[in-house]
Amino acid sequence: MASITAPVAPGIWPAFWLLPQDPFTWPNEGEVDIMESWNGDLDSHSCLHWGHYNGQDWNKHRVLKTRTPGLPTPDGVLFGFAWSEDQATGTGKLIWYINNTPVMRAAKPPGTRPMKDFRILLNIAVGGTVNKGRLPNDGVYEMTVRDLEIWDAPPSGRGGWPGFERDWKTTQEGKPT
Repeated sequence: MASITAPVAPGIWPAFWLLPQDPFTWPNEGEVDIMESWNGDLDSHSCLHWGHYNGQDWNKHRVLKTRTPGLPTPDGVLFGFAWSEDQATGTGKLIWYINNTPVMRAAKPPGTRPMKDFRILLNIAVGGTVNKGRLPNDGVYEMTVRDLEIWDAPPSGRGGWPGFERDWKTTQEGKPT
């Protein structure tokens, strides 16, 4: 969980995401985007990737876009992510939260590395395909991250693991891209 104030400008791509520790094969072993905002919009993109965007992997992405007008404000937005995993079978459930509201769920795909292998990344990229090649204007673009927390169970305010199971039943599945 992290409270984030992010820049919202054309050509800017702030992100809060998870990637397997090195060495890994991208994107086959998984990438989890807890928050991405693209090209000056006020949307957060919750994403799960575990394959390429074409050929036999065409459906190996789950994405949901959520309007987040508070993203550039001083208070920012609270982004959360919970991952339940059966270590014996490797199966699992993932839920994305924005301001403590569940916004997307996805089953852990086969072949995705276990949760213990992932690391947290926070960054601002410029340009890129999601920004349609646009580069930002000259200037300073800052992302403020407050209260980055890692818990071994979902917060008690969400009901812990029983709350996670309730959220799983009522949260929409991410859409293939």
